Amino acid sequence: MRKKKNSEIGVLSQLVKTPSGLIGTIIIALLLITAIFAPILSPYDFSTQNISERLSGPTSEHHLGTDHLGRDLLSRIIYGTRIALKVAIPAVIISLFIGVLLGLIAGYFGGIIDYIIIIILDTIQSLPSIVLALVMLTLLGPSLTNLIVVMGLTLFPGYSRVVRAQVMSARQELYVDAEKALGAKPLRIIAGHILPNVVPAVIILSTMDLPAVITIEAGLSFLGMGVRPPSPSWGVILNDGFSHFRQSPWPIITAGAALAITTFGFTLFGESLRDILDPKMSGMDS
Repeated sequence: MRKKKNSEIGVLSQLVKTPSGLIGTIIIALLLITAIFAPILSPYDFSTQNISERLSGPTSEHHLGTDHLGRDLLSRIIYGTRIALKVAIPAVIISLFIGVLLGLIAGYFGGIIDYIIIIILDTIQSLPSIVLALVMLTLLGPSLTNLIVVMGLTLFPGYSRVVRAQVMSARQELYVDAEKALGAKPLRIIAGHILPNVVPAVIILSTMDLPAVITIEAGLSFLGMGVRPPSPSWGVILNDGFSHFRQSPWPIITAGAALAITTFGFTLFGESLRDILDPKMSGMDS
């Protein structure tokens, strides 16, 4: 237990030693703090309307301006951070669980099981994630819970393919043959020897997927198929902003900036984490 804790501390210390890792870590930490303490950090309730101050620019009372109903944009952006992470984190966990499970099964057992799983993955990946999510949400109906489930079910093929490739490579190792010769059950071999080898890859992939899920959630909410008004999703704020762009650009600027900063932070964090956990992958982009 102590060894594992020291390893985690070592990864974190390496992460903050690089400029990109430090910036990414700071941005993610600020996002988490903002989401957790949204009621404390928000100067107003996100739904409070003040029609007399609608579509105003930044002022001393409303630091990022107001929307078409006079609601404080800073408060809505802050609460939007909570919604973004509330969708992204559970959705990635669902994708991670399903993807790793199917990848382990396909990679270890192979044969007809592998063939069936690959067909499922190819079928799901034949459509862009946002298109598949739109179809499923049309059938299920737009809601926060449905959005989380749909996002989780559309992104798992990426995890399955990565894990499958890692398992197919690992099962050729001598220690796996030795475990089989000693009569070890498949579950013990997978859980004790193969799974730990795929953890770094899926951690990196999940870090990269979080901003993608946040962006897709914003896009679906913008189209009216995700989080519904008056909830302050960044996509909802963008939708409201486009409807009143000529009167005030501030809703679009603030929500767009929130999405850009979030994506930037997770990308820096994920790439830095990749360089630490899997150095072999760091040279693949060049």
